[in-house]
Amino acid sequence: MNGLIRLLLKVAIISLTVFLVADWLDGIRIGNIGAAIFMAILLGLINAWIRPLIMPFTLPVNTVSLGVYILIINAIMFTLFAITSGIVDDEWFRGITIDGMIPALTITFFVSLVSWLLTLLFDRK
Repeated sequence: MNGLIRLLLKVAIISLTVFLVADWLDGIRIGNIGAAIFMAILLGLINAWIRPLIMPFTLPVNTVSLGVYILIINAIMFTLFAITSGIVDDEWFRGITIDGMIPALTITFFVSLVSWLLTLLFDRK
């Protein structure tokens, strides 16, 4: 399968996951599917560029917590995205709210699980 098609499928499935989990949870609201797509793209870019920079600093805590600390970092990324969505008045951002750390951790768990499954499915050698 072509790399661009794989990328677009991953973004679409993760966006759908974000939208469905937000619909299922009480503490997360996403106004439209465009916001979920934009959120998935930005989280992918953040994980591709910023995560490698912060991972060496979090390695001791991550090792002790057996990898659970990565979920906390991703939940903070979701929360920061929701906070910036309240600041920026743009149609793509409009309507994204996360009420607390527990909903952020829950959506992070589901998105991480789906992302891991997609990596297993699409990136087999």
